[in-house]
Amino acid sequence: MTRETLDAFEALGWRLAIARVADELLYQNLSASGVPSRWTIETSPIVRYLTTFELPNGEEITFEHH
Repeated sequence: MTRETLDAFEALGWRLAIARVADELLYQNLSASGVPSRWTIETSPIVRYLTTFELPNGEEITFEHH
């Protein structure tokens, strides 16, 4: 691998880490604010645990729990 490729992967890793933190903060804020939510468990092809928040404007935001 070239140095440029390694730098690109490192930058991607930082962006993904920042996105995960932002997602966690959004999830915590939505949970604490009392926005209606529902849990879903999907079992095919892999088991996934999801929380979907129903925003006042009708939009939904879904988080996958690992």
